[in-house]
Amino acid sequence: MSESDGLRKRAGFGSGLIVAIAAVVIVGLLTSWAVASAVGPSIFRDHLAQSGESDPHVISHADMAFKTAGTLSVVIAGAAALAASIFVGVLISRRLSRSLGAASEVAQRVSAGDYEERMENPLMGREFTALSEAVNSMAGELASVEASRRSALGDLGHEMRTPIAAIRGYLEAVDDGVRELDSATMDVLLRNVARLERLSVDIADVTEAEEGRLAMVMDRVDLPALLRGAVADAQSASQRGQISVELEISPQAEEARVNADSARLAQVFSNLFENGLGHAHSKIVVDLVTVGSQAVVTVSDDGEGIPPEHVGHVFERFYRVDSARDRERGGSGIGLAVVKALVEAHGGRVSAVSSGKGEGATFVVTLPLA
Repeated sequence: MSESDGLRKRAGFGSGLIVAIAAVVIVGLLTSWAVASAVGPSIFRDHLAQSGESDPHVISHADMAFKTAGTLSVVIAGAAALAASIFVGVLISRRLSRSLGAASEVAQRVSAGDYEERMENPLMGREFTALSEAVNSMAGELASVEASRRSALGDLGHEMRTPIAAIRGYLEAVDDGVRELDSATMDVLLRNVARLERLSVDIADVTEAEEGRLAMVMDRVDLPALLRGAVADAQSASQRGQISVELEISPQAEEARVNADSARLAQVFSNLFENGLGHAHSKIVVDLVTVGSQAVVTVSDDGEGIPPEHVGHVFERFYRVDSARDRERGGSGIGLAVVKALVEAHGGRVSAVSSGKGEGATFVVTLPLA
């Protein structure tokens, strides 16, 4: 850094503002003095001549008096204006420096991890009010992200612990000769490896979708055909549990088309059906209707339902209404979070409805029609 750069950095914004105001005042005064000196005497002599005064001595003294008075007036007015401008500049620069310094201090503390720090409104107009609100909003968002990150890391560690412990336990048993590496043992190992694999894929999907980095190939998708395929897959997966998966499409919805990534949209309904199969007693009913410019898909099951206090949280990562039962089923714990992220990435929205425990649950996906 050069010496001049160092001086400018040390001088600060306030000093620069005062110098700029003083320079403007000085330039204005010099301009006024120059104009008055060039134009004023001739105008004064013309008026003096029109008054009938012709004595050269009187005219000379009057001309000198005019110049002296004009110069003195400009000097006094200039000094007063310069003093006032410097005074006002000092006041403004101090307030600006305090406000900008406060914003800088808050930003530095937030960058250091103190997300509870907030900037007070400097009461210097809407621009600085907007600045303080933006800084506070940034701190709040970062606090929320950090809390979510810590929670996700804790939940992720907890979710990974169970399958890893199972794999380790079985491998140690095989190594100690307590168990044979037979098909039953391999089934357990492969099932837990698949669970870890599913967890990693779901984490990647929901993170990329929420951050807007999810790669999607958008096309005009036949929604009824996509739902029929997803329902057929779900029906095949439910054969062991004897749970029926029924699809009902209204006549006006048979031509429903949406702009979507067909693979990602199929993943949405696959996750919803998988969630329903894990909770339904005997059936899942899927309805497709069109409402105005929207396609509405509802997935309803006759399972244990969702207590009112849990409905608003079911789309959060790793949130489980019944943790013990859900872990027994081997779910990743973020299937519904993936659903929400993917639906919103398609410009749609998803919600959950339940009358309470034992009353089943309904998930509503709304997508804009092409």
